[in-house]
Amino acid sequence: MLAVLGSRKARSRTLDALRASAANISVKRIASVVTAVVATYAIALGFNHWLYSPQVWPIREVRVSGAFVHVQESDLSQILAGLRGQNLFACDLEAVKDAIKRHPWIDSVAVRRQWPGAVAVEIKEQQAFARWLDGGLVNVRGERFVPAQHTIPQGLPVFQGPGGREREMVERYRDLSAALAPVRLRLEALTLDSRGAWRAQMDNGLKVVIGRRLDERRISRFVRTYPRVIAPALARVEQVDLRYPNGFAVRWRPDEITAM
Repeated sequence: MLAVLGSRKARSRTLDALRASAANISVKRIASVVTAVVATYAIALGFNHWLYSPQVWPIREVRVSGAFVHVQESDLSQILAGLRGQNLFACDLEAVKDAIKRHPWIDSVAVRRQWPGAVAVEIKEQQAFARWLDGGLVNVRGERFVPAQHTIPQGLPVFQGPGGREREMVERYRDLSAALAPVRLRLEALTLDSRGAWRAQMDNGLKVVIGRRLDERRISRFVRTYPRVIAPALARVEQVDLRYPNGFAVRWRPDEITAM
């Protein structure tokens, strides 16, 4: 009986020793892992501090490219001057891009880092297509933008219409310009009223009522007739109305209306 009790006590002491040993090993492993993580973080933190230090990778040059007509160097210098001396990797290029795009004459901006110490800025200027009568300009994609009044170019056609129809007006202007090209008529103004009716004015003063549809047949009829009927009497013609299915009407300046 005493031998059995002694054996059990021995086994118990052995198990306790094994558990203590396992606990010590676990604590050591955890300590090792924690130490490794802390060391890695410290190294990464130090590297990060080194990488983003202005003394390590300073921006020494800002290269600007693009064809400028309405954008002046002074418009950009204040924004871009702040880049010099900053760290190449730490500088906020998106903020620079956003600041440049606030200029009304700038259509698009691309900003990128160039190794080892430069930032490249590529700018594309807006291409004005027409002047919007209520203020501002319309670009070639039919988007409105509002630059300073003194920067608006002369000689642009004038658009008047409901907001949101700018793109359609650009497309219709192009269509009409192509149709009128054979008789060398240039559109000076294009109007779309609230009812959806189109009117145009040529650079020679002639007004043309088109109606709600840009009917190719009616416009072609006008183009064919213009050299023989309208051009010789242009000084007396006030308006041409193309809304008739089988012809058009001419309003003469002395208020004589003749159906053609």
